[in-house]
Amino acid sequence: MTALKYTDSHKWIKGNCSFPIADIQEVRTGWNTAIFDSVAKSSSNALDERQCFSLVMGNNYVTLDLAADSPETRDRWVAALQTLVKRHTSASLKKQHYLYLKEHFIKADSDKNKRLGFDEIQSLLKQMNISIDKKNAKRMFERADKNRNGNLDVVEFVDFYERLLVRPDIDQIITSFTAADDANFLDAVDLQRFLQQSQKVEFSLDDCRMLINNHEVQPTFKKEGFLSSDGLSRYC
Repeated sequence: MTALKYTDSHKWIKGNCSFPIADIQEVRTGWNTAIFDSVAKSSSNALDERQCFSLVMGNNYVTLDLAADSPETRDRWVAALQTLVKRHTSASLKKQHYLYLKEHFIKADSDKNKRLGFDEIQSLLKQMNISIDKKNAKRMFERADKNRNGNLDVVEFVDFYERLLVRPDIDQIITSFTAADDANFLDAVDLQRFLQQSQKVEFSLDDCRMLINNHEVQPTFKKEGFLSSDGLSRYC
């Protein structure tokens, strides 16, 4: 699914409206937009705040303000939308992550043969601030070398990189605390919940955002305010 479609309830607007899921910046509950703020101040207001939620969309932060028929329905809609947005974001970040690794691969490919030997891989890992002993690196390199030709192409390199950073304990944390089943990152809210429930420490959302900024090394994740498994392993 790449877009949401809805029918406006106002009689003077005809037809269906749709917008890309990628445009949703935030899902807010209650009266937390300018429209709902005016509704809250109205003496004729008959809405229950517990039934209300808003979608904040696009770079201009336009809002779509909605009211469900009950608080329970509102909560189900909010949970489903947040999961949907996070899954879409995860897919987008995976693509950006691949492009990030491909860029490093191309820069390291000094002879432009679209392959990297083990020595080139070791130099690249140092440039990326990844420490691993030579024996383990060699073992992982040979496992990723599907063609058994002593070199890695870009797809094999991405596989090598991902295997290199696998930590089952970190993956379990992300699986347990992320809002979406297949997301490969924690946002500030997820990280706050992990720190509170697992580490028994209290961090504000601003503290969590700062932690992400300090420990996340992948530019695409850092820009979006997400902590990847790589970033989390550097913190834990």
